[in-house]
Amino acid sequence: MNGSRRFLASFLPAAALCAVVALAALLFADAYLAQVAFLTGITVILVLGESFAVGNMGQLLMCQAGFYGIGAYVSALLEMHGMPPYLAPAVGITCGAVSGLVVGLAATRIRGHYLAIVTLAIGVIVEELLNNLQGITNGPIGLVGVPTFFGPLNAGNQADYIVVVWGAVIVVLGCLALLRESRFGWFLRAIRDSEAAAESIGLRIGTYQVATVTVAAAVAGLAGALYTNYAGLLVPDLFSYGLSAQILATAVLGGINSFGGAVVSSLVFNGVPQMAQVTAFYQYLIFGVVLIVMMQFAPRGLSQIGVYAVSLARRRLLGWGAGQPNAATVRRP
Repeated sequence: MNGSRRFLASFLPAAALCAVVALAALLFADAYLAQVAFLTGITVILVLGESFAVGNMGQLLMCQAGFYGIGAYVSALLEMHGMPPYLAPAVGITCGAVSGLVVGLAATRIRGHYLAIVTLAIGVIVEELLNNLQGITNGPIGLVGVPTFFGPLNAGNQADYIVVVWGAVIVVLGCLALLRESRFGWFLRAIRDSEAAAESIGLRIGTYQVATVTVAAAVAGLAGALYTNYAGLLVPDLFSYGLSAQILATAVLGGINSFGGAVVSSLVFNGVPQMAQVTAFYQYLIFGVVLIVMMQFAPRGLSQIGVYAVSLARRRLLGWGAGQPNAATVRRP
């Protein structure tokens, strides 16, 4: 399978699912369900960035919420000081990417659980800065009255918000799928599988690690800029290190480096509980139980279940023994 076919195989199913979700939200959602659809789209973007980084780099990244907060706050502060809403998000994304570049450079020689601890600490630092830089971020009270794209969400503009966020999801999907199936993605997976072998052919491991963290940070910055221009209100608690853990767990449940799995897990474990108005306590309880069960029986996440279901369906359609050698057809040496 060549690169273009691999790209289409990874992009089209996930993009089609996103289009179906967006269309259903446009046709059937009231104001509350439109809000759920928008927030779920934000979650999908965050999980896609995490899945790309962890799946291709093979290292845990625990500061996505920090990058998310940087993109959100930068975009909000610029818009509150008069920058147009179509330009401020671009600056927020850039600042998120730059913060990822700094983190990547600082952690160039760190691997494994040490990298997870360092990135977790960085997420905590970002949250504390948002809480304590009161002259800039207004501290725990947060930012109120941030300009939004289309004004407060209502029946008149909910379609606009849904189109913007799910359009962004599809664009992010396309960009990450292109990166994954490019030489950059192949080199990343070579480093993930064997750093010694990658170094022996001249690959600069630190450079690729920094680039991967930068991409994931830019994606999180985009999510933050979109959220800012929807909510009009920011508080530091929205970007806690607990959110980073939830993003990572959702990516793992979907299947690391599976874009379709990232979309499905975000819908199942974030969108559906909000639609059913499940309280946070029961939502996290169910999430934890499902995570434990999945790690025992399907450690590669929902993508593993999907591959098994497709394989089983093919066997039923073609016949249980179709395509398999038997004693009558195997030639003896």
